[in-house]
Amino acid sequence: MESLNENKLKTAAAKTTVADKRIKTEYINIDDIKPYPRQNEVYGSEDDEASLQKLDELKISIKMGGVWENILVKENPAGGYTMLSGHRRWRACKLLVAEGYTDKQFIPATVVRNSSDIEDHFKFITMNSTIRKKTSYQEMQEMAEMEDILNKFQKDNGNLDIPKRKALAEMANKSEAKIAKMKAIKNNLHDFLMNLFKENKISFVAAYEASSLSEAGQKALISIYMRENKIRIDDVKNIKDEEERQKLLAAEAEKSRQEEQSKEPEQTKQEEIITPELSPETVSDKEEVKVEDDDLIEYIEPLTLPDEKENPPKQEKSLSVDYDTDIEKMLLDYRDYIQNRLLYFNNITNAKIATEGISYTGKLLEIIQDDLYNLTGKDEYRKDI
Repeated sequence: MESLNENKLKTAAAKTTVADKRIKTEYINIDDIKPYPRQNEVYGSEDDEASLQKLDELKISIKMGGVWENILVKENPAGGYTMLSGHRRWRACKLLVAEGYTDKQFIPATVVRNSSDIEDHFKFITMNSTIRKKTSYQEMQEMAEMEDILNKFQKDNGNLDIPKRKALAEMANKSEAKIAKMKAIKNNLHDFLMNLFKENKISFVAAYEASSLSEAGQKALISIYMRENKIRIDDVKNIKDEEERQKLLAAEAEKSRQEEQSKEPEQTKQEEIITPELSPETVSDKEEVKVEDDDLIEYIEPLTLPDEKENPPKQEKSLSVDYDTDIEKMLLDYRDYIQNRLLYFNNITNAKIATEGISYTGKLLEIIQDDLYNLTGKDEYRKDI
């Protein structure tokens, strides 16, 4: 860990090298040893047929010649030991003792005392990463553990003297590109597909390509697996190509929509926006609102009231009722029209046009709503627009 930090490396080099008194070799009882807490999360239970066959081979070797290489354990303050490296040798000895080979009850071990959690974690990963053959899933899990170690190291000691991804690549003995692909799988692959990857039922390449698919695309892959009991790299590529095609079509459709919108203002340029005075009794002269920005060129037709001379009331007695009813209907029609304009401005891509248009039409809607309530007294017109 210290080699990852230049300052600590210089400090260590300046010191006289002495034997680490915390480390001692001795024989310990296999029943006093517990596996490292993250053993199964990183490397799995290894109860598959291939792993058990290798364990049988190891049992025969230990039965004939003993344990030739020490396991690595940490002495716990409360008693007993935690395994850091040598899980298979330990398991093989436990199986042999169960079969009657009691001379395997004690196993040679390198015992570490008074070490920190981050040191134990580092030893667990680095020792196991070099002495066992791993699946792609296990390598990815190792990478995640190493990244966790680096994060803790940075928290306690400050930033590293090299980029974290480069340090991670050196620790894992992988290229930075391979590390990036592992992280993509770890962060983006669907749980179902992750289990297939863990069980070595899909390749690393297929898992990486699948991690770049959308959720719908990954579910399509799951459907293929449920139907065919396998996933080929071509299956992933076909879905990926289809998703790229859909994205291209969507981009072209959006471009066409924006081009259509850009044509409409050109046809009505230099027009003025008319603000009608909406009152049930009188209609004032048209108020002209000058457009400050030449881009805001929407035109909204003014509200006009019916000419009483052209449509005279038949009966003087019902004049007020008919007049109010006509005004209410026209106000409602005009409100619908303004609401459509508001929706239009909401879809304008030019921020300035959209802002001014929404502000203007919003004020008109408030005026219309107030006039409707003042005219009719209906509570429904008091609701928010």
